[in-house]
Amino acid sequence: MSHSAEIRIKSKNILTLNAFIKFMKLISVIGTRPQLIKASVLSTQFSSDKLDHKIIDTGQHYDPELSNIFFEQLFDKDAKFSNLNVDFKKEIDFYSKCLTALEKIFIKDKPDVVICYGDTNTSVIAALVASKMNIKLAHVESGLRDFSDIRPEEKNRIIVDRLSNFLFCPTPNAVKNLDEESKLYPVSKHFFTGDVMRDLFLKMKDKFSKPDIDLPDKFNIVTLHRQENVDNEENLKNIVRSLNDISLEIPMIFPIHPRTKKMLDSNDLNLNCLEIPPQGYLQFQWLLDKATNIITDSGGVQKESFFHSKKCLLIYEGNTGWTELEEKGFFEISKPIYNSIIEAYTGLQFNQKINNKDVDYIFGKGNACEIISNFFRTLEK
Repeated sequence: MSHSAEIRIKSKNILTLNAFIKFMKLISVIGTRPQLIKASVLSTQFSSDKLDHKIIDTGQHYDPELSNIFFEQLFDKDAKFSNLNVDFKKEIDFYSKCLTALEKIFIKDKPDVVICYGDTNTSVIAALVASKMNIKLAHVESGLRDFSDIRPEEKNRIIVDRLSNFLFCPTPNAVKNLDEESKLYPVSKHFFTGDVMRDLFLKMKDKFSKPDIDLPDKFNIVTLHRQENVDNEENLKNIVRSLNDISLEIPMIFPIHPRTKKMLDSNDLNLNCLEIPPQGYLQFQWLLDKATNIITDSGGVQKESFFHSKKCLLIYEGNTGWTELEEKGFFEISKPIYNSIIEAYTGLQFNQKINNKDVDYIFGKGNACEIISNFFRTLEK
């Protein structure tokens, strides 16, 4: 047999083999800045592992300028990304328009698995469409529970987890929650992966950079966006009053959320702080690292404070989703009540630095994305 003939036979065999290989097609559906960040680190891992992955942004919190920053900082240049460009004024409009738009995309692209992230309306929409179309659904950051019957995030978590086939748990307690729930709903696979945000933090921590703004030598960083805090006039007034008194001691930096700005203006409230635009990932992590105190109502920021070995003041009603941190006392927690916030802030001054030696146990060793990607590669075979 000639050498060229042997090559043709081998090539034919390879083509025949490829015809029987199932290549996994994945679509991530995101809509908020935290989801964009989480999808970025998974996207990089999928690209490295040669998985076919596309990202759809519903535009729930769309900010072109900030999205561009995230792409420059966090995404590989070959990431496939598109935006639904949904124009909406009410939440129900957002649902109806996104449901229709995602259905059309799924019909065209025929994904094997749809991936959603966390506890947002976007995740619920993606879960509903995938479920109705009998497409496998994966939930990154599943199993978190604050056991609240009023908080919309808790309702969203439960809906998405119920509809998902593959549940990737960021913490051991999230696994325990799903262990209990699976006795009643034994339809999905759930397991501990660790937290993809931990992966990103470890990957990027040497690249954190100062924002291009004038900052005081000493400052507190504040984030505020949760519905029960900013949409409730009495709660918002209590928070503003307490933060204004705190700012008399240390200047306050506030990367302000659009809805928070709207509610402050509509209630004619003035927060004595340096308002700055929402920051890119690298700049915001620099601010967390340099801040004297961190005051927040964000699930992501309370976790990132722990990554930075810092205790934060959490303005929150009820339990948090990150129960391991709450159980170990890594927060000062306050309801949105003036005296309570001031008392919690005072307590924070005596214990700002924490020992986060349990971080690998709680959030994984920084290989959550590898574990998730390997799971999908196993499904291909």
